[in-house]
Amino acid sequence: MEKMTRREAIVQGGRLLSGSVVLALPQGVLSACSASKPDPTTVAQIRKNVQKASLDGIRLTIVYDNYRFNEELQADWGFSCLVEGLDRTLLFDTGRYHDAFVSNLFKLGIDPKSIDELVLSHDHPDHVGGALKFLEFNSSVTVSLVRSFPSGFKKSMQESGADVAEIEQATTISRNVVSTGEMKDIVRNEHSLVLVTDQGGIVLTGCAHPGIVEIVERSVALTGQEILLVAGGFHLMSDYGSSIRNIALKLRDLGVRHVAPTHCSGGEARQIFSAVFGERFLNGGVGRVITAGDFI
Repeated sequence: MEKMTRREAIVQGGRLLSGSVVLALPQGVLSACSASKPDPTTVAQIRKNVQKASLDGIRLTIVYDNYRFNEELQADWGFSCLVEGLDRTLLFDTGRYHDAFVSNLFKLGIDPKSIDELVLSHDHPDHVGGALKFLEFNSSVTVSLVRSFPSGFKKSMQESGADVAEIEQATTISRNVVSTGEMKDIVRNEHSLVLVTDQGGIVLTGCAHPGIVEIVERSVALTGQEILLVAGGFHLMSDYGSSIRNIALKLRDLGVRHVAPTHCSGGEARQIFSAVFGERFLNGGVGRVITAGDFI
């Protein structure tokens, strides 16, 4: 198979062998990078502080994605998701191009000033490209990011008026939200979010560079909850059928009930996850809104 750029991979819906920005490596190569378990003291503290939100009030809106769900919105390589219905309204990542991000935000009727916290999964451009532009509309937020972000980026956030919270260890971001903590990876360190609900945990990933199975395992260890949904980038665009299927089966064996793989998951992975999870596969893409009614 010929090497493809990210744009070609998006158009063809196939696997990405060599990206125009970063080499995509199979998850089997990466999984050992993040195998460390959270210490018992951290787990006990998180479980003491976290509270379960009602699933009925939670609303996830995909603001930026390279898969299109709503034809009126711009699709482009990257990811962003708005989380509403918790004790704090969160924006998770901001896509790649600020103009497309802002356009989608307003077409979806989202008021930037309604957002309490901006959470950035990792510092690849397709996840932070709209961050500075967002702060022009609302700088009265906390920006939560992993400690390994470049110092210049953190400074730019602060100079725009935002507070910056550096994440290293797993911790509660709010009463209903847990950060997995900075999970190490040879491509890029990253953290994911776990929304703690009365029907199970919802795991949100940016690119899942440290491994989607490892992220879910850590989420379960931190919260003690079964996982209702895993949504976001699974970073399986360079993996092949048998490897992807094994990962899908591992997630199912871990008790994951629903999946919504999007962004860098890859077209083949989306097909395989759909086959493995059946009606519990949720089709993602820019403009998709996920609520309690989507779960069976």
